[in-house]
Amino acid sequence: MPATPLTKLAWTGPYPTALSTLTQTAATITTGNSFKMSGNDLLLVDGGSAGGTVTITGPVNKRNRTGTITTEAVAANAIRVFGPFKQLDGWLNSDGVRLVCSANTMKLSVIRLR
Repeated sequence: MPATPLTKLAWTGPYPTALSTLTQTAATITTGNSFKMSGNDLLLVDGGSAGGTVTITGPVNKRNRTGTITTEAVAANAIRVFGPFKQLDGWLNSDGVRLVCSANTMKLSVIRLR
């Protein structure tokens, strides 16, 4: 099964005329989650009520390295920020940036910066 896609918040920029609403999506632990890269994205991982770990998978890039971030701990009721993801070649899985959380109580958000 494919990873569950995340919807990005299109940040309104430094001079907004209205506030943006940040949507949090529950982590899908069976298939993981993913988002398509814009070249300037922030990933927010909320540990939820119990905390857990997140692994962000990057394929081998042209320098023969992966961008994989392995089992980063996120404490309960804490938010970790990853990115901005700018180097496309280190994160271009077939469905974009792919991540797996250890608990479905964790919440995920993606913000596309301008």
